[in-house]
Amino acid sequence: MDKLEAATESQSIDDQELITDDPKYQSMLEEQTLIEQFRMENKIKEPVKLWKYVNNNLFVMNILSILGIFWGASLFSKEFKSNTIKSLLATPFSRREIYLSKFLALGLVVCIGTLLTYLVSFLIGAVYYQPSFTEAGSFLIMRDDEVVEYSAYTYTLFRYLLKGLEIMVVSYIALTISVLVRGFILSIIVSYLLFFIGDAVVLYFTGRAEWIDYSLFANINYSSYMSGSSFMNGSSLSTSLTITVLYIAGLYAISLKHLNTKDIGAI
Repeated sequence: MDKLEAATESQSIDDQELITDDPKYQSMLEEQTLIEQFRMENKIKEPVKLWKYVNNNLFVMNILSILGIFWGASLFSKEFKSNTIKSLLATPFSRREIYLSKFLALGLVVCIGTLLTYLVSFLIGAVYYQPSFTEAGSFLIMRDDEVVEYSAYTYTLFRYLLKGLEIMVVSYIALTISVLVRGFILSIIVSYLLFFIGDAVVLYFTGRAEWIDYSLFANINYSSYMSGSSFMNGSSLSTSLTITVLYIAGLYAISLKHLNTKDIGAI
């Protein structure tokens, strides 16, 4: 028994040494130390519990991601499945107008969902913690080797908005797939598959291939720019947004061209 305990303790010590020797872990500790020093030197108050709760509740937006992808992937594929696409395309409205209306409606729903999620998180936090709104505190992050200060209101709202923008982009990818793929189930499966493996592919090729820095999934983790943990060192939010706009424009053009060339009688 003593030998087993000794072996377990030895293994635990070895694991701790491996963790502390990890360059990423060391870098994280150094950044955290600099942030705490900056906070103490400038007498900056930490965010009150309400805003910490709102910030930590960002993970709830993943539910909106799943819903947004499902809706985007079903907007046209469901029309094909129920065979209502013929009557839809036979309306007086042009195919460009039909696609644009669905495109804008999808974006609007994601925006509303994002704001509602933020508002609900805030209200629940306010009920539980009953904060003093005059002393909200500030969030500090590391950016370009410098400590940056954000008010609690600005930091949390921007993180939710950027996450909402990320959800909007993946929903538009799903919308494109729904136009290109007629099968409803196949459209859903392909959309979710891209969503779940996208980050893994980016992580695998980061440092191995330069082209990955210009891929769409490497540039849509916008909320990470507000937490100082972006996939790509040296990249900026404006660069990622520019790359994203180019991709979205390309997806929009591909979807519209495919929809315009479809023969209604052959659907």
